[in-house]
Amino acid sequence: MYLVAQRVLSPRGNSGTNAVMYRHTPVTTPIDWNSPDLAVIASQYPGERVAQHVEVAPGGNAVVCYLDVAARDEAPRSQINAVLDELSTRVGIGSRFAELHGPVTAEFKITMGAADEAPTRFSELRDAILYLFDHQHDLSQPVHAQPLTINVEVDDQRWRFSLESRDRSRVTALATTVTIPLDVADDFRTLHGDLYPHVAEWVTGLSLEQILELGGVRFVGAVNRQWPE
Repeated sequence: MYLVAQRVLSPRGNSGTNAVMYRHTPVTTPIDWNSPDLAVIASQYPGERVAQHVEVAPGGNAVVCYLDVAARDEAPRSQINAVLDELSTRVGIGSRFAELHGPVTAEFKITMGAADEAPTRFSELRDAILYLFDHQHDLSQPVHAQPLTINVEVDDQRWRFSLESRDRSRVTALATTVTIPLDVADDFRTLHGDLYPHVAEWVTGLSLEQILELGGVRFVGAVNRQWPE
């Protein structure tokens, strides 16, 4: 089990807490669950996403602080809560980093902003993780929430993005086709990062939060990828 809670800041200045829960059963992984390595889990074996709570849509967000927890899938809430209780004693005013290793491994870090907010930030992220653990079945992705599909075409001059016709009834706003010259797309990426979350907004006329509620977006054709990944 891998639990992640992050306080994030979007490129537009929106801030909020996003939390995700992953499970590893029945997948076999080379993880020592007597003392799981958070770095290895996060980068190589996060597991299967089973629940999430999103306040700021993914895409180019800066992480202000985070709290990560790893434990066996069958670890009870009481065990996780006890470790977070102990970790909280290590998070004082001015603390930027605190960690505990064992059957439940936990790590808290402030990556942006004032370190004197550490106790408050830790408490917010702890609440988010425990809320997700308690409501994992309520917050799991509905199986019927299939991603919207955006068709992608490209030639030697431009990108062209259009919403799949069968998905137009799911979009309350007026969907449109977006054409972007190649050089403009390159300049946009340099200034703003990943192009595709923005394309999703332009084509559908929806906010990223609204798109996320519909199951995200699948880009097909000249590019094959999904947002959120």
